[in-house]
Amino acid sequence: KLKQSYEYEISFKGLSSSENIWLPRDELIKRGFEKKVLEVDTREAQRLGLLRPLVRREIEKHFADFGLEAEFVSHNTMRGLSGGQKVKIVLGAATWRRPHVICLDEPTNYLDRESLAALIEALKKFEGGVLVITHNRDFSESLCTEVWAMHDGHLEPSGHNWVEGQGSGPRIEKKDGTEEDQYDAMGNKIDAKKNKKLTSSESRKLKKERMARKKRGEDVTDDEL
Repeated sequence: KLKQSYEYEISFKGLSSSENIWLPRDELIKRGFEKKVLEVDTREAQRLGLLRPLVRREIEKHFADFGLEAEFVSHNTMRGLSGGQKVKIVLGAATWRRPHVICLDEPTNYLDRESLAALIEALKKFEGGVLVITHNRDFSESLCTEVWAMHDGHLEPSGHNWVEGQGSGPRIEKKDGTEEDQYDAMGNKIDAKKNKKLTSSESRKLKKERMARKKRGEDVTDDEL
């Protein structure tokens, strides 16, 4: 490592390692090896991230940020933990290497109200990107400023802040004649059947048919009349 840059070890095919030389980063880029330099930088960054020391004190402190006490971290097996505690273990393990982006699939499962509030607060303070898949509307409204919904192969951008006109950017207007799809707790789409509004002539025609059925002695309910 130089004062303002880095040096890279260069090896040559057919020569021993004693013939290796070191060149500065800028020199290698000038010679057209920028792609190789970036590959080495990426591997080094990944290696440094993977080598975070597994020190008990650091581990307990890390999981304490997720509301998990030290006794559950160091003196318990996974079998003895509750569903909510297991979720905290998974979240803590996923963030142990300090990732730039976190992808969470239904992170609110098994969490009590206090743990859910702590998770929301922690994600708000997280400086990286967060991608959340959830059917918990309260969770998404408390955390997400923008929502990208996929419906029938079409991506529909929206957001609680944008829809309510509270965002700083342009407001995303809802298309006329469209309604938001409804989903049950399992994520299944609820198909709401809409009653077609009849014209006045169609209403009169149906009324005549019902009256004729009544004269013939057929059962006709009051609602039909």
